[in-house]
Amino acid sequence: MNARSLVLSLAALVSVVSLSALTVHAQIAPAGNQCPTHDCIAHRIDTQAACTEEVKGPQGETAGWHTGLSTEIDRKNYGGNVVAYQIQWSSGAWSGWYVKGVNDIDGKVNTRTNTARRQWSYFADHTHKVLICR
Repeated sequence: MNARSLVLSLAALVSVVSLSALTVHAQIAPAGNQCPTHDCIAHRIDTQAACTEEVKGPQGETAGWHTGLSTEIDRKNYGGNVVAYQIQWSSGAWSGWYVKGVNDIDGKVNTRTNTARRQWSYFADHTHKVLICR
C-alpha cells in the first residue's frame, strides 16, 4: 500500500468512526431507515462527513497555522477537519503525507515564542495539498 492509499484509507476511517461506534452493539437499518427487527438502529449515513483532496495556495502569516500544536486551526481556516496533508517545497517537490496528530510535529520551533509547531506552519508561504473532511 503506498502512502496516498494509506492516507485515503485513514480519511475514510475518520469519516466513519461515529458510524462504527453505532455498529458495535446494533445492526444498522437498511436504506429507507426501516428496522426489520427490534435490535437495529435507524441511522442516516448521508450526514457523515465527506472527504476531498484540495490544493491550496500560501495562506499568509495571519492565518495562524504556525501557532503551537493546536489541531483546531484547520476548522477555523478551512471549515473542516484536515486529516492529512502534503507541502510543496520551493524546489517543486512534494513532501510525503503528514497525518495530523500522528507524524506532523515540525523539527523547528517558533523562534519568537520558542514553542513547538506542526508541519502545517509552512502553509503560510507554501502551496499545500490537504485531505479535508467536512
